[in-house]
Amino acid sequence: MSLSLLVANEKWQDFDTAWKDMLESDGAIDGVLDALTLAGQKNRMSRCSALLREHRANLALAERHADAARLIGAGLRGGLSPTEFGEALFDHAAKAWSEEVWWSAYTEASGLEEGCSDLRAAWTKFERLLAYQPGSHIFHAGGWGTGKVLEIREADKEILIRFHSGREDTFPMEGAVDIFQPLSPNDLRSLYYEDPEDVPKRAKKEPLEILRLVLERHHGRAKLVSVKSALAMIGIESSSWSAWWRKCKKLVEMSSDFRMSGGGANPELRLLVEPSDPAEELRKSFQTMTSVEEVLARAMEIITPKTEDGIKDVIREAIGGQLEGNEELTQLDLLRAHLFTSQLEKDSYEPLLELIRELLKAEGEDDEAAPIYALLNELPGYKEQDQAVDALKEACGDAWADEVITNFQLLAPGMVRRFIDDIVDAERGEDLAPHYTQLIKRPLRAPHVLTYLAKAAEKGLIGDKLPLPMERANSLISLAAFLYGIRRDNPDTTRSHGRIVDLLAGGDDPLLDRLFEGASPKDLRTAQLTLQRGVEDSIDNLVATLVFRAGPVEEENTRFWEDESIWTTRTGLDCRIQELKVLKDERVPQNEAALSAAAEQGDLSENAEWDAALEEQRNLAGKIQQLETEISVAQLLENAMLPEATACPGTKVFYSQEDAEGEQCIIILGPWDAKDDGSVVSYQAPLAKGMLGMQAGESTSITLPGGTINVEVTRVETVKVD
Repeated sequence: MSLSLLVANEKWQDFDTAWKDMLESDGAIDGVLDALTLAGQKNRMSRCSALLREHRANLALAERHADAARLIGAGLRGGLSPTEFGEALFDHAAKAWSEEVWWSAYTEASGLEEGCSDLRAAWTKFERLLAYQPGSHIFHAGGWGTGKVLEIREADKEILIRFHSGREDTFPMEGAVDIFQPLSPNDLRSLYYEDPEDVPKRAKKEPLEILRLVLERHHGRAKLVSVKSALAMIGIESSSWSAWWRKCKKLVEMSSDFRMSGGGANPELRLLVEPSDPAEELRKSFQTMTSVEEVLARAMEIITPKTEDGIKDVIREAIGGQLEGNEELTQLDLLRAHLFTSQLEKDSYEPLLELIRELLKAEGEDDEAAPIYALLNELPGYKEQDQAVDALKEACGDAWADEVITNFQLLAPGMVRRFIDDIVDAERGEDLAPHYTQLIKRPLRAPHVLTYLAKAAEKGLIGDKLPLPMERANSLISLAAFLYGIRRDNPDTTRSHGRIVDLLAGGDDPLLDRLFEGASPKDLRTAQLTLQRGVEDSIDNLVATLVFRAGPVEEENTRFWEDESIWTTRTGLDCRIQELKVLKDERVPQNEAALSAAAEQGDLSENAEWDAALEEQRNLAGKIQQLETEISVAQLLENAMLPEATACPGTKVFYSQEDAEGEQCIIILGPWDAKDDGSVVSYQAPLAKGMLGMQAGESTSITLPGGTINVEVTRVETVKVD
């Protein structure tokens, strides 16, 4: 048992017993010295003085004067009286080392001599000099890092040191004791100096072995930040540190020799004096938890493929305890609990399959898909979503492919890649092509699904019935711009953004290069405008290169608002789409109900309710067709290339009117953006239409319903549209 651990855990009786056992042997005293150092830090040296005297006497009888001097020195540093022990310390030191060639140099550099005024400081310096032997290691906290003592030059009172960087330099002994920390042979920094390739490999292969070395250096306990600093010294930092700590943390949780305590980002790690029962400790931990979420979070931290059956039994027990009689349990809690429990079982876990089948049979609200898909999207991580793939397939049996293909756009992000692979393996890849076509038309409907599906489609895995290359290119760069704006929102958007960037601009033969093959300069320029909202540099640079290669856009007489498109803001378009939704989802069902009620009255020849409902049906059909046509040709003003200082949709125009005082202004937007107070005017309205294309200083006559007016444009400003 380590004496330092006994002191660290305040087990003083066990410490006394272990020290007495050591007195009867002739073993090394390094463990005693470390324990006395820690006892001094705890201000408990006085209770160690009796055994220290006895141990010193035994060492003196055995003529182990060097060990006796070190033992007294450790006691002095911890608070023992120099008056009582000073003479004995100098006597043992002289008997041990006075014949060495360096004795005079060391005592002079440290000030260790009989009657010195500060014996503690003198011994501390002398002991450090003793540690500076050829082949030993030191550490410089000021920036030079770890070094190795190459030579002791007694005559010059200098020490030659080579640092990890390869730099060699000499230092005066008197200065070296103040700026260099001696390192033990088992210190990570010493090991790393000698073998910088093997130590990081050992750390990754055996995390607990390295953790033990770090904790022993800190007398058995250390905060996580100290462990992190120690690992940084051997090159394990940033992402490497995160991966190492994830692995180490799980091993610590299940180890009988280590314990982690305290929450937050900086828990305390310690070596245990006596081995513990990990299963029992885990059971106690679970007993303090009050929700399924807490239990699952803890279980996920510790479960590994090598987890022992006893630990798995404790986890099953804890999950079962949370599920039993819990009336506040949600379907998501139940699904997560069963998904996790299924990992612990060697065979199928029937409660999970029954739950999924029940959710598949349930009807969603307003004819939506079964609620299982909403729950799958609520699973908090890709790992849980991926686990649900096999469970859903098993629950559906042979019909899994039909079920998944039908609801493909509703899948959780973490399920999509697996299901694409499985569907392709089942030779059903072409059944995914309609989903790709739909999502290309509406890329923001399911962006995470589209990023995976696009990769499969462009590899030829779902057949050749795909939208035109130009349509795919414009849709995917629009998706890339959208994901760029939300790339830091959560892990899903970060992953999806990375996938779309890699798909469009990655590799020696980027997809965008192929999709835009043969595109006109105008088409490429339009695509470039889509990227003005912001996009990853690799995509922006690639499109810019394609635009440059294509050459200049030919001048045209028409201006962007003169084509067949309806230019509008995103808000205006959303309002129009909502209007269409109300007609389809509310007005049409109401009309169908009215027709049905009128038909039940019998004779329709003189049925006024029937005639009214039929007329409304024709009006609704016409209105829906009109809205669908308008929406299909809508273009967003945020994507338009506005001519500089020219009145057009997306600008604020200031003008003066003949026979009217003061300057007036209007904001020109789309037909679905106009306001009743006249501050925002549709570009199709007479006043705005008469000013389109004009610049400051130009005049014109505009015919309005109330007569003709003469106006002069005074200035034009671009407005922010959304």
